[in-house]
Formats: sequence, structure tokens, C-alpha cells
Amino acid sequence: MNIGERLSWFRTKSGHTQESLAAASGLTRQRISEIERNKRGCPSVETLETLLNQCNVTLEEFFRIPGGQSEPVDSGRRRLYTMLGDILDAGEPYSGAMTLNIESAHEKLAADRAKTTAKKEATAN
Repeated sequence: MNIGERLSWFRTKSGHTQESLAAASGLTRQRISEIERNKRGCPSVETLETLLNQCNVTLEEFFRIPGGQSEPVDSGRRRLYTMLGDILDAGEPYSGAMTLNIESAHEKLAADRAKTTAKKEATAN
């Protein structure tokens, strides 16, 4: 699931139409439609956060794997959000290869977490 699909899911779940979300967020319905269809570039982190706030969703909830465990935001996840923010802030248009896959991002975070744990264990011994 990519950012646009995920936003559309949360928007629908919150009871918003594209029109009502546009009115509440100050964006146009066309821009929300473009974001949901992954057209004309990624939204900025600020834009994404504005839209999510209107849907009563946090960035943490947005990037959580559906059905995944709820866990506190740790330094690894903060690094992931920073990395995702850098990608989104670049405003580069999507290409087939650039579609952000949330599950892949979480896999990267899990691998990073495993490396950190291994280093801590090695240092403790």
C-alpha cells in the first residue's frame, strides 16, 4: 500500500469525502485526488500531517503496518520518519519505481533495529 492509497483509506474511514477534506484542510479537492492517485509528486510532510489531522490520524498510525503491533516511537522509527520526510519534502514526482511501500519501510526499520540490538549485545559481552 502506498501513501495515496493509505490516505484514501484513512479519509474514507474518517467519514470524509475528498470535498469535505479539502474544505477542512485548505487544499483543493483536485490536489487531494492527485495525492491519493500518486500523481504530481509526493505531498510535503506538513501537507500530509494537515490531512491526517483532519482525519484524526497521527503520522505514527499512518505509517504503522495494518494489523501490526502498536509500539512507542523509538529512535529507529524517528530515523525512518525523518527519511520518509526527506523523500516527501523533495516533492519529486512519483515514478513506478518510487512508489513508497510502507511494508518495505517497516522491514528496513526492523533490520535496523536488529543491527542495533546485536551491537548492544556485543558491547554488553
